[in-house]
Amino acid sequence: MTEFSLIADQKWAELEEVKNLLGKENLLDPFEFIGKEPRVIFGESPDQFYNRTIHSGNIGVLALDANSSFIDISLTLPKLPQTFGESDYELA
Repeated sequence: MTEFSLIADQKWAELEEVKNLLGKENLLDPFEFIGKEPRVIFGESPDQFYNRTIHSGNIGVLALDANSSFIDISLTLPKLPQTFGESDYELA
């Protein structure tokens, strides 16, 4: 391995350790989106693509609203499905 790879592995291990020490929060995890592919539907017409993507809302407005409601979101207790998982206990 190169020196860079060794340093990168060491830093990644440190990051994982710190992440485990912080525990799980009910916030958006930025690592959830790393390595994700954009959703592609093969055979989709341009009209179908437009209708699917345009009705998702304005992401910029949603991002600004998230800042103003951060305290409310942070102080909200998790619901049972968020804690235990819907698929495990078939909760709705």
